[in-house]
Amino acid sequence: MPARGYQKYDLDLLKRLCNGTRTSAEIAAIVGCPPKYVQKQMVRFDLPRLNRGARLGEMHRDWVGGRSVDLDGYALVKAPDGHPAARTIGTMLEHRLVAEQKLGRHLRPEEVVDHIDGLQLHNDPSNLRVFPDNSAHLAATLAGRRPEWSEAGKACQSVYKSRRKGRKYADIYRLRKARGDVRLRQILLAWLQFEPDSPHLLGTSHLLEKIGTDPMSRPSLERAWADLSARWEADLAQ
Repeated sequence: MPARGYQKYDLDLLKRLCNGTRTSAEIAAIVGCPPKYVQKQMVRFDLPRLNRGARLGEMHRDWVGGRSVDLDGYALVKAPDGHPAARTIGTMLEHRLVAEQKLGRHLRPEEVVDHIDGLQLHNDPSNLRVFPDNSAHLAATLAGRRPEWSEAGKACQSVYKSRRKGRKYADIYRLRKARGDVRLRQILLAWLQFEPDSPHLLGTSHLLEKIGTDPMSRPSLERAWADLSARWEADLAQ
């Protein structure tokens, strides 16, 4: 069945053309359909798409698997065979793999890879910088910034340490992560910034669809962002 609002196009041809070497506009010209239709099918069927800049993820010559997003909002990809940072399921953090490809060596465990624009799914080499350790990373990224405390957390800070025993510890990050909101925040930020055929969005559309958000609809994405922001603020009032 053709997508709503579109006539019937040759979907099999479109899928064959989506091999990671053509733009959505080029594919649309061959199939005879709008570029937006191509982008929608790329997302719907998780088809290979052309990367902007250096080859990442499935576009890289060593790519052999899929891409997913963990609850901390970071992309996971198939680790090269024998990689020292590979997890038990054979994956590793995409941003660390891309940084290694940029440096031409394995990262040391204590080295930290930072996303310059704060988007954890934006793993283009130009958006990544490597710090020798977490101390250097925090010194560069948290200078002048105030921590995000809930009302309960602020109240606890005014109580002497010896009298804090028995008080409930409020870990806002853990709460948001368990709800899936940390991951959702990164996914929504990426969808609101990048075009639908961006490789930085691979492995994310099904997570939006699970919560009833249409990734191809800007208003739907903005509603999801407003709902998330409201929960984010409510957490601080606890």
